[in-house]
Amino acid sequence: PHADPLYTVADVNLGQDITITGRLYTLFACDPFTRTFLTKLGVRVPEDSAAPADAFTETRRALKESMQAFKPFEKHDTLKQFLQNDRKVLRFYCVWDDTESPFGDRRYMVLLYFLADDTIS
Repeated sequence: PHADPLYTVADVNLGQDITITGRLYTLFACDPFTRTFLTKLGVRVPEDSAAPADAFTETRRALKESMQAFKPFEKHDTLKQFLQNDRKVLRFYCVWDDTESPFGDRRYMVLLYFLADDTIS
């Protein structure tokens, strides 16, 4: 906590913690203009450091990595697949039951799986 309500250039430098409106901020990097400005004032500015670890960011990164599609068997010869399965389509009849939501109803649909390129319509 800072006793004086005003901050000076001496209070703001890399590697320091600063409290603004009750929140603690850690200064870890600055842009070239700020570095040059402080250096011209005679303030020694340390090198940029890595951003502190953030639990929320780490959790989001792990979640994003876990959501990557996993393809254990890559298909290599797509032309062969296309020629063998051209115009072969798997047709599925399905229902989307949305009756629990307001104005929802039961919608019947046809799902088409094209064997030639493994797409769904």
